Amino acid sequence: MEQHVFQIGPIRPPSEANSLLLRVTENCPWNKCKFCMLYKKNDFHTRPVAEVKKDIDTMANYRDMILAHKDGENWNMPAVQKEYAELPSDEARMCYQMVFTWLTEGDSQAIFLQDANTMVLRTEWLLEIVSYVRERLPEIKRITSYGRANTLAKISEEDYRALRQAGLDRIHSGYESGSDKVLQLICKGTTQEEQIIGGRKVRDAGIELSIYFMPG
Repeated sequence: MEQHVFQIGPIRPPSEANSLLLRVTENCPWNKCKFCMLYKKNDFHTRPVAEVKKDIDTMANYRDMILAHKDGENWNMPAVQKEYAELPSDEARMCYQMVFTWLTEGDSQAIFLQDANTMVLRTEWLLEIVSYVRERLPEIKRITSYGRANTLAKISEEDYRALRQAGLDRIHSGYESGSDKVLQLICKGTTQEEQIIGGRKVRDAGIELSIYFMPG
């Protein structure tokens, strides 16, 4: 296997704890929320689609390697451990372990697209990535992503329908508050109106919407 490593971002929603993690963008394009320190020292980048596809290929290769050590419901753990130990780097072993955990303990039918706002990506790029996930990892039944409310409000109804048809199932969004005053205080960079517009577009396209609020 030529490529042993795929990128893993720093965060995912609580409900995606058992999902495979695919890094499509790096860090956060807004990066000004007063309550979030996660990306403060890092610039935002979109990853080339070709690079993301290579990561998907690496995930699929690890899946095949690991499943070769399964006989019915039983795992040949000595073979798995030997294969793991012979990988060329700590990063490769981390990737192998993620796929192994995804297959054995996690939700082997789900994948989450990282980082903070994958929906900012050009729709045609995101369509290509989602379609490739479906092609290389056909066991995936749920593809999900983060999306900022102001970004969700800008995406067209046609693009949402295309993404849903391609296989995007759920969008997570940190609304934090429904009050414009609070949104300004925390420097969220969005408004109540954008939250409503974006959320309705997502739901109208048949995509699940998971919203997060901060009480107090």
